[in-house]
Amino acid sequence: MKMDNISMEPTLYSGDVLYIDKKADLVPGDIIVLRYNEKKLVKRLIAFEGDTVEIDDNGYVTVNGTVLNEPYVEFPSLGECDIEFPFTVPEGTVFVLVDNRNFSIDYRSSSL
Repeated sequence: MKMDNISMEPTLYSGDVLYIDKKADLVPGDIIVLRYNEKKLVKRLIAFEGDTVEIDDNGYVTVNGTVLNEPYVEFPSLGECDIEFPFTVPEGTVFVLVDNRNFSIDYRSSSL
């Protein structure tokens, strides 16, 4: 798969080619590809169902009371956000974010 946007910068850049490994043992921090409206989206796995996620006004992410160390995020940001925190990840879903949080939509928006 070829990246066609800036959502995962500075980790991945537009034009980068991704190798997709379909594994079942995902862990928070993994980069995943998901389908949404017939489109493939590249996001970072943050939390699993039942986990509680919080993002403060400065963009720092907390999962189940632990602040995440996110060296892949150059500029932490709350970004476009219309969900309420703390947010409990619903059953059968995961919580994903992008690395370039100022310029892309992810699960901080209820439209995704």
